Amino acid sequence: MTPAACISAIPKSTGHSLRHPTALPPIPHSSLCTPDRFVGDHEPTLDELLDDPIMARLLACDGIDMRDLLTLVAKTRTALKRG
Repeated sequence: MTPAACISAIPKSTGHSLRHPTALPPIPHSSLCTPDRFVGDHEPTLDELLDDPIMARLLACDGIDMRDLLTLVAKTRTALKRG
């Protein structure tokens, strides 16, 4: 079963089946090709992960709204700072 967010991301004019991931519009890869992005033992920050276009697609396919997730992260950060 394909979540509604994935279905809505598929262009209606392509005529592709929902089973073919190539039906999704291409992700601009220039942001993914920077030489220092996630290299070596560098662990990405949460902000870097959430800024990744692939992560945005995965979240959308899981039915997670990015605005809701960012609100949750902000509230959690505030709560952790308060102790």
